[in-house]
Amino acid sequence: MTKESFEDRIVSTYFDRIDRRITNWMARTGITVLRIGLGIIFIWFGVLKFFPGLSPAEELVRNTVYFVSPDLFIPVLATWETLIGLGLISGKFMRLTLLLLFLQMTGILHWPTCVSADPDGDVGRLPAVRRLTISIDGERYDQTILY
Repeated sequence: MTKESFEDRIVSTYFDRIDRRITNWMARTGITVLRIGLGIIFIWFGVLKFFPGLSPAEELVRNTVYFVSPDLFIPVLATWETLIGLGLISGKFMRLTLLLLFLQMTGILHWPTCVSADPDGDVGRLPAVRRLTISIDGERYDQTILY
C-alpha cells in the first residue's frame, strides 16, 4: 500500500472540491443553458425567414411545401419558429412551446420524403442540395442541412 504524500492529498482534495462545484453547477443550470441555446437558434432561423432571400432554408421550403403557397407558408413558419425560440428562452408557456417544437420537428424530418432523387444521388428539384446521403451517424445529413 502506497502512502499518499501531503501534496497529493491537498491537490486531490482541491481538485475534488472544484470538480464537485462544477458538476453541481452543471446539474443546476445545464438544462436551462441548453434550452436558451436552442431558443436562440430558433429565433435566429425564424427571423431570417421574415426577409426573403436571407434564409438558407427558403429554397428548401419552397420546393417541399405543396399544400399551400410558399409565399404564405414562409411567414407563418417564420412566426412559428420565432415563437418557439421566445418560448424556450423565456421558459413561459413551456407546454405550448414544446408542442410547437414537436410539430416543427415532424415537419423538419419530413422533408426528405418530399424530394425525389435521381440515380446519381442528386436531389431533383433542389439544386442547392446535392449528393444527399444519410449515414447511420447522421453526419452527412447534418452537413447537407447546414448548406
